Amino acid sequence: MGRPPRQTPPAELCRRLEEVEAENRELREQLTVAEVRRELAQALPQVSRAAAALPSL
Repeated sequence: MGRPPRQTPPAELCRRLEEVEAENRELREQLTVAEVRRELAQALPQVSRAAAALPSL
């Protein structure tokens, strides 16, 4: 009836897997950076207030 599904060559699959893994690593790094920035944004006002309350040297 219909033709069989196209078989992707193993080399192409390996190359694509490497691309997807690299993209995944990059996205994880971006997410980590975003999380750190968010945490810093939350902490900096508290640090600024604490620093302002310290006696001058």
